[in-house]
Amino acid sequence: MKKVKGQFATKTSVKAQLNSPLVMRKNRSALFNEKMEPVDAAKAYISRATTQMTGIFPFLFSLAGYFFETFPEKILRGEAESLYYQIGTKDDPIPAKAFIALGIGSFKDQKNFFLKEMYKMWRENRSYWVPTGAGTESILLPPIQVFPVAEKVITNPEELKRLSQIGADRIITGFVMQCYKPLFDGHLNGHRDGFVRQPHAWYAKIRDGVNRMIEADARFTGIVEAGEGTDMTSLNVLKIWEYLALHDNGKGETKNIDVVDMLSHVAPSYLKTGEYLRTECLGGLFNALLTLAKLTHEYQGELDFEIVDIELDRFDKAYALKHGHQEGTAPFMVSALKHRLKAHDNILTLQIERKKRRDHAGK
Repeated sequence: MKKVKGQFATKTSVKAQLNSPLVMRKNRSALFNEKMEPVDAAKAYISRATTQMTGIFPFLFSLAGYFFETFPEKILRGEAESLYYQIGTKDDPIPAKAFIALGIGSFKDQKNFFLKEMYKMWRENRSYWVPTGAGTESILLPPIQVFPVAEKVITNPEELKRLSQIGADRIITGFVMQCYKPLFDGHLNGHRDGFVRQPHAWYAKIRDGVNRMIEADARFTGIVEAGEGTDMTSLNVLKIWEYLALHDNGKGETKNIDVVDMLSHVAPSYLKTGEYLRTECLGGLFNALLTLAKLTHEYQGELDFEIVDIELDRFDKAYALKHGHQEGTAPFMVSALKHRLKAHDNILTLQIERKKRRDHAGK
């Protein structure tokens, strides 16, 4: 397999993954309403189900980025008016073993989850609002499509039992992948829409990091994709990193974050009326930042910056001590974080360490 020289996600694709119903408002009064009658803004949000790309999509975006950066010669561009780039064909598909390995990296324990989510995507056949590349317009369609190429129907009872665990009834030998053009154009035009540097199989790495935190008894609320409400999930951790990367100007050793704005994109359920952070969610937010600090340190050579610490002053620490928490513990940090956000209008300062960005043109 050809060695990757560097992996980048286009900013357009990252923004598409980061959209939420709190920020994806209809820019017209109502769909298919010729009279354009006024509509209450509170009712004009686009459904969360059509903006939050969960399940297999975080894997697929990373996998697609790998192909575009490493094998640009294998990208089938199609006609100028076609909506999708294509990788592989029905007669020459991406080998199934390679496709799965590129999706989950070295984390073989994620294979069943990866395949289950793939079958779920095929069953639901869901579309999402994604940018057209022209102004603020969006279009409802699948951002990435994957078509399996199967060898034959399986009739052996034992093999059928094994495959039924992931929703399959035949052996897949390869895949054809189609990627919506505006989300991936940057890979082929010199990254004119901007790019975000990231490790290969970044979502799989984040999932592994979250599970290691749980196994280490880090009191990490929410397990992978199962969390609801105040739970923090691997997907939330990925989206927090995407938000931080998109709002990075490449300068300075600190990063000021509007936590309410960030969570409106990442986890709207963490907010009251879209404007105030729920106190009970502070633990999940702290655990997400702690996980990203560990992961960005572990993969610092493949990222533009590493999260080193959360900036706290003596007043924040005094508040936590006053409430009976021992310095250096998670409850102490959560209590100090609560004071910090209240005293600074929900602005959080992260201390970061920058790595010298490689010359992208010389990849």
